[in-house]
Amino acid sequence: MALGTRPFAWLVISITLVGCAEPTIPKDKVSPETPPDVRLQIERLHFSNARERGEAAYPLGKMDDRAIPAIPFLIRLLDDTALIQLRDYRPKVSVGHEAAVALVNLRKPAVRPLCTALNHKRPCVRCEAAWALGEIRDPLAAEALIGALKDEHLGVRRNAVRALGNMKVLQAVQPVIRALNDENWSVRENAAHALGKIKDATAVKGLTAALKDKKAVVREQAAWALGEIKDIRATESLIAALGDSNQNVRYNAAWALGVIRHPRGVAALMHALKDEHWSVRACAARALGNIRDPRAVQSLIDVLKDTNFDVRRAAASALKEITGESHDQDPEKWHRWREQRKEHSRSSADTIRNWP
Repeated sequence: MALGTRPFAWLVISITLVGCAEPTIPKDKVSPETPPDVRLQIERLHFSNARERGEAAYPLGKMDDRAIPAIPFLIRLLDDTALIQLRDYRPKVSVGHEAAVALVNLRKPAVRPLCTALNHKRPCVRCEAAWALGEIRDPLAAEALIGALKDEHLGVRRNAVRALGNMKVLQAVQPVIRALNDENWSVRENAAHALGKIKDATAVKGLTAALKDKKAVVREQAAWALGEIKDIRATESLIAALGDSNQNVRYNAAWALGVIRHPRGVAALMHALKDEHWSVRACAARALGNIRDPRAVQSLIDVLKDTNFDVRRAAASALKEITGESHDQDPEKWHRWREQRKEHSRSSADTIRNWP
């Protein structure tokens, strides 16, 4: 598995601003048809105590379509930046984020209001709206999120590009490719990851260029994305990335070459078996096992003497994949097997030469 398959699902881009906001829609505007338990929680959204407001948002997200009348109030609550901690095991988040979580749980009915919220004057609202749309993953929001890639606030752009990656819609490919050139490295990082999730081959050129980004995390994600796309045009650039100064980039480059499985990568991966970091050596060994090129056999046998157990295990597994033989991690047994193969080959060659 590649490094940095990215724990983005839990990431929330928070913006700390002075003050907070309660829903500005008067609670007496609640529809008379609203179920009593939903009305109760809507009224709690207007309490002066921040914890009360956050605790009101959570159950609304669990009420399914019955809570649709609460959506305008939850949208307004996205502006609430007061920090609360509803559970001991959870970090502090804003009341606005609790409202965003509730909107995510309400799914499709919340999509259009959230798209509208992407045009709100305050960045905290736009940021939470982009995050929520990325969790809902409704393709109807793609156009609005593409527009948000030009937002002046980096947190909005970052959440928008991640959301488009979650949706995996082809119409987002070109805008996300352009985001690889964003002035902020974290937007570029998320753009590379998003392209890896969409897996469209038109992104190869932009991602290979991103392998030269000045930020290592961007290069790391670009290498991972190229492995997800599995296009042989990326082979040469990934071979070059095996010489990157950052071990995570080298690791992902080795992994990507292993899933692309182009023979051109074999020699470079054999060289990577001598990388200074054990994780890169182990990944290179696994990659060679995926490619199954006999040229790697002797190099993998040599790696069975590596000081790291994971590297030796990866080499033994790769040897089994290539040869169909199983001699565990014993280099002597593998050497004897190889000598026997050589002797058999010489005998076969002599037989052919002496054939009448």
